[in-house]
Amino acid sequence: MALPAMFRRFVAALLLVQIPAFGAAASPWQAGSLPAGAESRYGQHYLVALPDGYEAEPQRAWPLIVFLHGAGEWGTDLAKVKSQGLPAYIEGGAKLPAIVLAPQTPQGQMWHPLFVDAVLREVSGRLRVDADRIYLTGLSLGGMGTWSTALAYPDRFAALAPVAGAFPNDMMAYNRGWPEPSAGDWLPAISHLTHLPVWIAHGEVDPVVPFAMDQRVAAVLKQLGVTPRLDWMANVGHDAWTRTYSETPGFYDWLLAQRRGAQATQRPPQPSIRLAGEYRSADGRVAKVEVRGDRLDIALGEAYRSEFLPIDGQRFIGAHLIRFELDANGQPRRLVAPGIGRFEHQSGTTQP
Repeated sequence: MALPAMFRRFVAALLLVQIPAFGAAASPWQAGSLPAGAESRYGQHYLVALPDGYEAEPQRAWPLIVFLHGAGEWGTDLAKVKSQGLPAYIEGGAKLPAIVLAPQTPQGQMWHPLFVDAVLREVSGRLRVDADRIYLTGLSLGGMGTWSTALAYPDRFAALAPVAGAFPNDMMAYNRGWPEPSAGDWLPAISHLTHLPVWIAHGEVDPVVPFAMDQRVAAVLKQLGVTPRLDWMANVGHDAWTRTYSETPGFYDWLLAQRRGAQATQRPPQPSIRLAGEYRSADGRVAKVEVRGDRLDIALGEAYRSEFLPIDGQRFIGAHLIRFELDANGQPRRLVAPGIGRFEHQSGTTQP
């Protein structure tokens, strides 16, 4: 999915933030790409770093930390991924008792769960990964991707750690100057993640992703009975990640102590064919919805096309959240992207 116009202000502001990079000696990273059969429109390339002792202990399974970068590091130059956050910490010589995986999303592409899943399956298939100790973290745009990926795969991870991020729809609405989504938009979706431990870090004077957005995230979690670990950083701007990843030893102690619980959330149903068809907004935009197996494929005009995975029968997640409002007979009345737009179902339009 190409970057929506509403997100450009966020990227422009991010590029103005002066963020220190770490020095590095010989790089511990190995570059990789998805095989041809697993190519995704949402990305292909990644970096992986192995812990000391990996080769010496051939029977040992290792925890895996998946790191999602910010908008300043997207593109095709993997060296950019090593310049900030957890990869910069590893590049600078830090050692962690875990495999670290850092995919790279293409220029203009918001994080999509299908890409993260494809890379994770590729790496887990050839490295010795402890499936009960897979952790998901990311900064800024990657913090938003942490939420969308966890919503798509709630049983995959042992803990989440978004840094200087927010719920993705909230940031998209902010950049359009539209009213932010309500807690009611997020509560039913996030209720599927209440089994996961969460660490949230954010600078209180962040000029790019407002601190109030993560305060809302924390409030939604608390309404659901979750008590997240909160690191609110006084006098810190957008760069909350340097402190989190390189100056907070307790962060890794906490993260690596988490294990995936035995309980599994209910697998979401495949989307109903009833959801297919055309939906029109008040300003004349047309969204075309197709049902393809376990997902929806949605086209909005010529420039936007993306896939969405089910959270439940009415809510779906891709790079952001959408939901369908149904009538008393279970027929779709409208498609809603909270904070972004509302599209009325056009009667008589169905999937062939």
